[in-house]
Amino acid sequence: MNEKSAKSHLRQELRQRLGALSFSERVQASRQIGQRLTGGSLWSSVRWVYAFAPLASEPDLTQWHWLGKSLALPRVTANGLEFFSVSGFDDLECHRLGMREPRRGAEQAEPPDLILVPGLGFDRDGGRIGRGGGYYDRFLATLPNSVPRLGIGFECQLGPVIIRESHDVTLHGVITERGAWLSAASQGWSEVFASPDHSVPEFDPESEWPRDKI
Repeated sequence: MNEKSAKSHLRQELRQRLGALSFSERVQASRQIGQRLTGGSLWSSVRWVYAFAPLASEPDLTQWHWLGKSLALPRVTANGLEFFSVSGFDDLECHRLGMREPRRGAEQAEPPDLILVPGLGFDRDGGRIGRGGGYYDRFLATLPNSVPRLGIGFECQLGPVIIRESHDVTLHGVITERGAWLSAASQGWSEVFASPDHSVPEFDPESEWPRDKI
């Protein structure tokens, strides 16, 4: 099996794993991921956070973006992926690919202090497989290595080794509901994530989670 076929097979398997998660499992896991991310020293040291508006199958961290941070979300443009400043998730519109993104006319965001990266699958050393468009890899390649690149996913998306090609950008770390892993690219960061047992605000999953399917 060549690399292209192997990646196609892996994407199919990962979609099946995500489809097997129940709504309540996704809500609980998203909460735990948010606790790990926002309770550590890394989160307290950044101002501009580049995040993502989740698809129905992705972790929903929308509740965690209002803790004194400036939030930017991606929009697919003729130049690729560009990030724009938003004040909330009401500032979004639907793209033809099914993603929610900032409305036209939104202000270009300042450079990021942290970028949260979605994907279909991850490994513990910063490997990532996306949905096949290559938008994130091309954008991540433009950032300096000093900007933390963190994969955000569920534990079922974590595998032993993700096949990497020359254009694939290695992440600095990956966070799931069960753990956080730093890759060799992380420049020796340590203890930047919290365990998911400290006090965090409650939220209503019925209002926070999109109901549509992918």
